[in-house]
Amino acid sequence: EIVSSGLEIEQSQKEGIRFFFKNANLDKINWQSDEFKGKADMIELLPSKDLILMKGNVEFNEGDMKIISDEISYDLISDRILRSVNTNIIKY
Repeated sequence: EIVSSGLEIEQSQKEGIRFFFKNANLDKINWQSDEFKGKADMIELLPSKDLILMKGNVEFNEGDMKIISDEISYDLISDRILRSVNTNIIKY
C-alpha cells in the first residue's frame, strides 16, 4: 500500500509498466503485514520485476531497525532489501 502526493505512470517494451509515486509513504509491503515500512521522496514500483525502488531521503523500517538511505531496492518476492546507497542503520 503506497500513499503519495502524486502519481505518474510510464510504459515501455523493455521495462513494462512503471509507477512513480512522489513524496510517498509505503504503509505495508504485503497483505500479511500491518507494519509501516517507510517513506521516500520517490517510490518506483516495477510490477513486471516485482521490485520497489525508493529514492531520496529514504526511511525504511525492518523489524527492530530503521534504515536511513539515499536509495533502497526492495524485492517483493524474496521480501528483502537487495541494495542500499549511503546507508545508516538505527536499532530500536
